[in-house]
Amino acid sequence: MLNSVLVPTGARRLVRVVGLVSLLAALAAAAGPGGAWKKAGADEGLRQAFERAAQYSLAVAPAWMQQQELIASDGAANDSFGVSVSVSGDTAVIGASAKNSGRGAAYVFVLSGGLWSQQQELTASDGAAFDEFGVSVSVIGDTALIGAISKNAYQGAAYVFVLSGGVWTQQQELTASDGAAGDGFGSSVSMSGDLALIGAGGKTVNSQVSQGAAYVFALSGTTWTQQQELTASDGGVFDQFGNSVSVSGNTVVIGAASKTINSQPNQGAAYVFAATQPAITGLSVSGGGANIAQNAYGDIRRYGDRLRNSETL
Repeated sequence: MLNSVLVPTGARRLVRVVGLVSLLAALAAAAGPGGAWKKAGADEGLRQAFERAAQYSLAVAPAWMQQQELIASDGAANDSFGVSVSVSGDTAVIGASAKNSGRGAAYVFVLSGGLWSQQQELTASDGAAFDEFGVSVSVIGDTALIGAISKNAYQGAAYVFVLSGGVWTQQQELTASDGAAGDGFGSSVSMSGDLALIGAGGKTVNSQVSQGAAYVFALSGTTWTQQQELTASDGGVFDQFGNSVSVSGNTVVIGAASKTINSQPNQGAAYVFAATQPAITGLSVSGGGANIAQNAYGDIRRYGDRLRNSETL
């Protein structure tokens, strides 16, 4: 089956071709009358044909096929294995929040030789029944973030695990600085670089029950610290803002699935947040310059006599 086509770069339009006949017809049209396709660089006619076809990028839609079914090596009835999933490269993390009377677990699978195999089962060091550890998961590289929405009377928590020497170990337990029972912190989690985003869809904000919130944590060295709490500017009762979250670079998207829109209950909404400038978390001034000890993204940077990103703080 034909699954790839060499096409000109700088394409201005994507044409998705399904079927070999359609693809050949498109290529023939691009070649033009009498334009026989020959070995690359063979003649001027081929060059002109590629110039005429430069406005198109022809691609055959990939065929997705089931590769493998994954199950836990110690799976049991009512574990809820698969309640949450995340994949990064050749590593997958799968939550089973109901395992062991709701204590919960998460399983790491790795791809090798075309097959996925279970590498390790993760549990919280202070796990207890009904914590629901694994209800949300996110993995990026050698770091995994796992939510436990019901911990401590549904206040919630999230756990960071890191891979070292082929073994995943718990690095830190994260909680909200203003956490309270019923918040549901850890209902959703997402990671990008040295940032972690954790939803608390049940949080009461300004006396509005379950308006919801989301928390940004930043990594500095080996320690995660809360950077900011995010809420919706028009948040309302039972919006459940934070029940879904995603972060990529400096952009955050947070879902509020139960929000009422134009008197339509549970229509839902999603909110986009953008980080306009890294927050400065440490500053010392001496001599003729300023030394930024640490910014919100965990990068150590030193400036001379003037700040490159901003003339003033």
